[in-house]
Amino acid sequence: LYVSLDGDLLADEREERGWSLGRLATELGVSRRTVSKYEDGMNASIEVAVQLEDLFDEPFSSPVDVLDGADQVRDSDPTPAAPDTDPDDEHVVHVLTNAGFTVHPTARAPFKAVSEDEDSAVTRVLTGHSTFTPAAEKRARIMSSIGEVARTRSVYFTEGAERRESVDGTALVSCEELAGISDPEEIRELIRDRAAVPSEA
Repeated sequence: LYVSLDGDLLADEREERGWSLGRLATELGVSRRTVSKYEDGMNASIEVAVQLEDLFDEPFSSPVDVLDGADQVRDSDPTPAAPDTDPDDEHVVHVLTNAGFTVHPTARAPFKAVSEDEDSAVTRVLTGHSTFTPAAEKRARIMSSIGEVARTRSVYFTEGAERRESVDGTALVSCEELAGISDPEEIRELIRDRAAVPSEA
């Protein structure tokens, strides 16, 4: 998933904070050359866009075709190996996989994975999982924000009961509730019902 960045705003915010290209590159886990290209307007992965919003508390992305610019980004930095699934997330990944999703774990992002279901109206879903602390709620709101840009739904699986069904368009589903559903279509339906379509978020 890729989005367009406002490079001028990113450069202004970085300089206002007194950060060098190297410092921001270290925070993002990319090269200085890549940060420089972001500031020149190169598209960024959705993980990087979310990290930037989290670091600066400001959105830098704008709507584009989510795959537009993928080759440009891949040519800039070697693609790292896909991260392993966090052991704490394995039961959620197992349930989603059984429901027909292909789950791609992410690293260095407020969400844990991007889940894809090519056979359903729920095509791409940003996926988070943890105890639903205030920090987790902030991550859920950021997921909704970046999901609006990338035109994806988002869902956060919570440890423990949660009264609300969504936060800013990000669906909230307790792991207990998830464990009680055996029908894959019912799981997809639950995400569809609670996660806002990006244009409605």
